[in-house]
Amino acid sequence: MNKTNYALITALYDTKGADLYNDVYFPIIKYEIVNQYYTQTDIEKYYDLEELQSLIDADFGITIPCVILKQSIKAIGLQDNGISLSVYENGKQFKIKKAWDISITLSIDNKSQEISSKFDKLDILYKQYLDAEGLSYEKSFIDFYSDHTEEILTHIDGVDEKTLINEGYVNLTRFLFWLKESNIELYNIANDIFWGSIIAGFLKRNKADINIKSSDCVEYFLDSSLVLAALDLDNIDNVKYAQELLEIIINSGNTPKIHALTIREINYILSSVEKEQGPRPNTAIEDAYHRRNLSPSKILQIRNNLNKLISDKGIVLFPVSENELDKIEVEYKNKRSVKELEKFRKKNYNNGIRDIHDVYLRDFISKKRKDIVSIEKINAYFVSLNSDLISYFSKQDTLPLLLHPAKIVIDLWIHNSHSSLIKKSGLTEVMSRCFALNNTDIRRKLRLVSKYYKESDETYSQDNYQAVYTALIKRSTKAIHEVNYVIKNEQEDIDNKEEVNKNHIQALIKIAVDEELSKQQKNIELSEKLTKLEEAVKEASKTVNVSNMKSAEDEKTIQGLQVELEKQKRINKISEEIDFISQKISQMEIEKDKSICLIKFYLILLLECIFFMGFILCIILLVISYCNTKSTISFGTYVSENLWIIISFCVSAIGFSVRTVQQLYTLSPKIKYEDVKSRTNQLLD
Repeated sequence: MNKTNYALITALYDTKGADLYNDVYFPIIKYEIVNQYYTQTDIEKYYDLEELQSLIDADFGITIPCVILKQSIKAIGLQDNGISLSVYENGKQFKIKKAWDISITLSIDNKSQEISSKFDKLDILYKQYLDAEGLSYEKSFIDFYSDHTEEILTHIDGVDEKTLINEGYVNLTRFLFWLKESNIELYNIANDIFWGSIIAGFLKRNKADINIKSSDCVEYFLDSSLVLAALDLDNIDNVKYAQELLEIIINSGNTPKIHALTIREINYILSSVEKEQGPRPNTAIEDAYHRRNLSPSKILQIRNNLNKLISDKGIVLFPVSENELDKIEVEYKNKRSVKELEKFRKKNYNNGIRDIHDVYLRDFISKKRKDIVSIEKINAYFVSLNSDLISYFSKQDTLPLLLHPAKIVIDLWIHNSHSSLIKKSGLTEVMSRCFALNNTDIRRKLRLVSKYYKESDETYSQDNYQAVYTALIKRSTKAIHEVNYVIKNEQEDIDNKEEVNKNHIQALIKIAVDEELSKQQKNIELSEKLTKLEEAVKEASKTVNVSNMKSAEDEKTIQGLQVELEKQKRINKISEEIDFISQKISQMEIEKDKSICLIKFYLILLLECIFFMGFILCIILLVISYCNTKSTISFGTYVSENLWIIISFCVSAIGFSVRTVQQLYTLSPKIKYEDVKSRTNQLLD
């Protein structure tokens, strides 16, 4: 499989519809059916399983067995999910009647291209990281995902329980830890593709039954090394790994267990440390012993409280009486299977308790399994970190009885856990695993190196030994190769073995020292570059300071101008407001003038004129009448005849005389006009 294949699988299975283990085949088959529906020229075309198989292989690089395709086509034909098939010959042939909207497929293709582009960025950034850290480039990301797919496939098919994602990927794991902190988006892409590699492993399996119902609960019996790590009696990486595994198992609803014989083996190990007043060099417990400042008395306390400490970690004890355990030891001590395991290991530990324990636990799991023949139905495993032991027993078993912790997350998915668990925990488990396996591998290699080191290093320099340790822990390609030569020689019968191995160790020392010196030189050069850069920064700072001073003056001038500008803006604004208000006032004055009522002025003026004219007219009439009749009539008669004139005269006189002279409008009409207008304005205001 290539990057494009993994990108397409990742995009296709990044949906809620690809959640359950039993549904794993449907998305890829449906995707291909939809593709064919929109590209076919003959809508009546019949497809057979071999054609569908080749189409999937062309797009995804995966060959799905026809028996699985047949089961899946029958199941899809019965579903109502946007795809409609006419199925013939019990699933061997089919015709596509309807498919979901093409936009769904186009969306998947677009996402696939985006993931493929991010895949390339991962590789580029990974190489840059290794170069910056002075680490060896042994494995690429496509190697990582391909090996993981193969690891999943071999586990499901029960072919081999070898762990392919191991210490060889520790530098890639270092990069992933760095990526998680510095570029979470790209880390999430790496995590998504990792999920795609899991799917690819399941899709590649040679035999499967999509209708099988998996066992809901699995018992995981933990080996002593995992329990010791869970109790913080190992190096820090193994401790973290074991504790994460326990959390994953418990959160999935399954049960981590420990057999009473395993507790007895742990007691033997701790008792040995107690009696020898400390751990042996390069053993698993050595790191914890010094890190936690343990002592023989503290080890004794741990032994006395072992059962409680284990229970507190959520591990369930499978109880067996002490008498029964003694019988097991006696029964298994001389068993052929135990003797063969001792021979395979070439060592005897604690009177053979380790070999007895491992063989018995294998048999114990076998009895619990009974006649189970499907991986989905498995109900118990013996979980061990010992890859050699797993490989040794896997050759004897049809279905693996021993399980490496690396396979637990996948096994949980097989047994009805949802994919969210895999997506959340899968890559995290692998990263922790690589660090744990690297520490274990380096510890073994250092144990072998120590065997020849004193005679190989004439000065026996601590600095040289530290350089060797650093080269191995960082997995220097050349350094690892030299140690691997020694390992190979130890396993074979060759002439002058010790001399040959001493030469390899000397070569190892030289490689490690040269790499350390190269690293130091690189650091010196980097330091010089940093110094020059700091000086350049200082010079630039001086220039910037001068520029800043000038800028400060300019800024001050600009600020002054800005203040003046703001003032002018305010003045302009106020002037505009004054003009607006003035116009408003003028308009209001006009409207007010129009609203002033002068009827009072004109009415009084008119009445005064009438009374005045009546008064004058009456006088004139009375005079004329008197002159005409003064000699002929009496005064009484005169009054009687001119009574209406006299009355009019009196009325006019009274009306005109009501107002004072100063108040008369007729004497000063203009002044009185303005006076009335002014009083009206005051009332309006």
